[in-house]
Amino acid sequence: MQKILFYSFIFICTLLQNQTFAQLSIKNNHDRPIQVAIAYLDETDETKKWISEGWFSIEPETVELIKETVATRYYYLYIVDDKSNEWGGEGFQLMVDEVNKFTITKADKKYVSEEGKTYKMHSFMEIDTGGTVKEFVYTFEGKK
Repeated sequence: MQKILFYSFIFICTLLQNQTFAQLSIKNNHDRPIQVAIAYLDETDETKKWISEGWFSIEPETVELIKETVATRYYYLYIVDDKSNEWGGEGFQLMVDEVNKFTITKADKKYVSEEGKTYKMHSFMEIDTGGTVKEFVYTFEGKK
């Protein structure tokens, strides 16, 4: 019995040691500064919830680390530049705070925050990180 426990312990330690956590970065190839909001489905507990976060400022021709640890394969982006041009997707309607930095849980539900402001729904584009890479860099070109 002790041998089984010992080998089970070694096996679990090996799995944990080999587990890699990816990073999500965004490269801005657009000729203007951009503001990025991200969203993802948080499945860390038994209740799944959509979370949106923003704003991440990225200057032209720079790469910005957005998430140190990627918890899911799919992320969703909503991007605006300093001329109010918008880039999103089709079908993924999630909330953002258009003025302030934010983290919104239940971002797929329209509601009024505790401070009394109403967040606005926007369409987000889906990006697939591949699920197995150590570092994923999404390159934003700024084309419509």
